[in-house]
Amino acid sequence: MIVPMKKVTIFALRREREAILSALQKSSIMMINETDGAIKDAALDDVEARLSDAKDSLSFVSRYREKGGLFGDSPSATYEELCEQKEKEEKLCVRAGEIKNEMIKTENEISVLKSSIEQLSPWLPLNVAIGEIKSTKTSNARTGYISFANSAELMSRLEEIGAYGELLGASSGANAAFIVNHKSDDEQITTALKALGFIEASPPNVQGTAKAETEKTEK
Repeated sequence: MIVPMKKVTIFALRREREAILSALQKSSIMMINETDGAIKDAALDDVEARLSDAKDSLSFVSRYREKGGLFGDSPSATYEELCEQKEKEEKLCVRAGEIKNEMIKTENEISVLKSSIEQLSPWLPLNVAIGEIKSTKTSNARTGYISFANSAELMSRLEEIGAYGELLGASSGANAAFIVNHKSDDEQITTALKALGFIEASPPNVQGTAKAETEKTEK
């Protein structure tokens, strides 16, 4: 005859295990399935595993604490000390902002100076002070740029007319040029310059020679 059965779980102290099992066997009212004295519980296993890991970690830390090595005591500070530290950090932030602005200003000044040097570069061979390049009652002084292709032709035409011409440094595919002619030759000079594509342009507005001004700027 098959009798319906229900599953029953009994919790007891481990030291009473043998006595309980003996009593249940004598009564013949239960079929004992667990005989190892342990109840399987996934949550309990997880907790025990974490406890084991924690013990290992504490053991590791304690070894180094005893030696005074990797881990020291946590630092402590009063409220006043924290406020003082915060005030110092705020001052540092303000100073850092000031230094950043100073750096930006300095970088801009350096950029301007570099630009000035670049603009003076084509005029470095000119021995005349830029501030003294002026026309007089009897002569005209011109400065500007002539393409590489027409540079030699320009010098030849100036010589034919009887004017003074000097090719200087290069800039963007052209030579800087300095030209002086007698005013009576203005018409011929103007026609020749226009035909050869001469572009009048003034050097940077400085008083000394390009070389002297560049050396001053580089200092």
